[in-house]
Amino acid sequence: MVEPMLVGTLVWLGQIIAARGIERLMDTAVDKFGDRQAGAAPAAPIRRHDLTAPGAQVSSDLDITVRHHRPGFRTPVILTVQKFGDRTSGTTLPMVLGDTAHLTLPRAHYLFAALVIDLPRHHGDKPTLRGLGWASLWLAANAATPLTIGTQHPTAELVDEIGLKQHDGSLVFTLPPAQPEAPRLSPRAPGFAPRAVPPTPTTEFFQQLFDQQPAHTPRYQPRQSRQVDSTHCRARAWVGDKQCAFLPAEDGLCRIHRQQAGAGRDVLDHRTGQPIILP
Repeated sequence: MVEPMLVGTLVWLGQIIAARGIERLMDTAVDKFGDRQAGAAPAAPIRRHDLTAPGAQVSSDLDITVRHHRPGFRTPVILTVQKFGDRTSGTTLPMVLGDTAHLTLPRAHYLFAALVIDLPRHHGDKPTLRGLGWASLWLAANAATPLTIGTQHPTAELVDEIGLKQHDGSLVFTLPPAQPEAPRLSPRAPGFAPRAVPPTPTTEFFQQLFDQQPAHTPRYQPRQSRQVDSTHCRARAWVGDKQCAFLPAEDGLCRIHRQQAGAGRDVLDHRTGQPIILP
């Protein structure tokens, strides 16, 4: 649904385009409010408005930027300025996408509209309206007021409601194809099976899981006593299932197995099959 403040606001612009054409509009746009040149000297700390001259008005500066979802190099833009509630007249300002319009306007309540267009390729063709945006602003600040107008994809209903049409009711612009919507999965779609979300595990769940685990099996199973040669190291050899053949020290271990047992390595007693733990 179109906002009520937009209904019929650009009828005057549609009549100008229908009567003069878009090229004529871009060449002879009226700038009765006085465009402030970029790079002008900075304003004085205190801005005073001289109202002694006949017809003098208090004014404010405004910097307008148009934002479009598909930025293009030097894309034409028509910026319209009109008093809020005035549906019979306004001012058009040609600009390009990416630039900023620096304006000085009498202080008032304004309605701004931005039309991002593609110029016609052949004489007699209609321009294409790529984006349309608007903003209302109460302009009364001493410092320059920045204003960014975001545009959206135009629809035939929106363009018709704001008055951009000719006397016969046809639109003054050609509209681009509607943007396709991103596909969305629906639970009612055929063949769609929603994934069940598992419940949050509780303490009882982990306790049951723990109870289902098999009993702990020790890594080293005790074996039947084996005959041990006291003249050899009492540790089991690393390869095979035999006793170490190196000469032992007082603790019954050779130098290599003593170092490995001291370093925390698994050194098994050849007779019992249990790990040897040094004091």
